[in-house]
Amino acid sequence: MLDKYAKIAIEILQLQIQSFGFTPIVHFELEGGYKSSNETPYSHSLDFVAANLALDKYGLQGELKPEFWPCQWEWA
Repeated sequence: MLDKYAKIAIEILQLQIQSFGFTPIVHFELEGGYKSSNETPYSHSLDFVAANLALDKYGLQGELKPEFWPCQWEWA
């Protein structure tokens, strides 16, 4: 049910943006963090290339990439 309401909210937002004369493009990002197993705690220890190759198998549009802070990731 929440999925249905989320879609309705996005559609309303797109219509409102369109009413201002703009072309709406909605962009979502997922962000998260992880505990580093790396001996250097201020670097990224995830293999982003391997993770993206694995995600590509599912046909998902987006890319997993490091964020500014160590041990933080973003999928956009």
